Amino acid sequence: MRVHRLRGKAFVAYNIADNQTASLSSWKSDRLAALLEELQQEQIDLTSIGFTEAQLDALLTPEQDFDWEAFDERLRGAPLPKYVALSVKVPRAKLQAFKKAVQKYASEHGITGRDAGVLTGRVIGSLLWVTR
Repeated sequence: MRVHRLRGKAFVAYNIADNQTASLSSWKSDRLAALLEELQQEQIDLTSIGFTEAQLDALLTPEQDFDWEAFDERLRGAPLPKYVALSVKVPRAKLQAFKKAVQKYASEHGITGRDAGVLTGRVIGSLLWVTR
């Protein structure tokens, strides 16, 4: 979903809230399975909405018919996400200074990132000699 009317800090705030609510939520498996089945009947590729084949099998296969060994094997072969979120706490009074320091260091060392989270992760990795 794209929100076209938000700009600047409102857009950033919306994205943060969207990600936070997702991390706090849980699925009602039976309802989710029913919705996924409806989408599947409409020929929608369910892997395109963020589920792996293994997750879809777990949700859409009746429990008594589910092959847990095959599921575990498929999970072992599933690709890991490129990035993971790492929560960092910075005193509110130091937030702007922290952002500026990250941007300055990144600029001085040729570090780029597709968003502030990736950029900050790369800067921290560089400072800790993790990514050199």
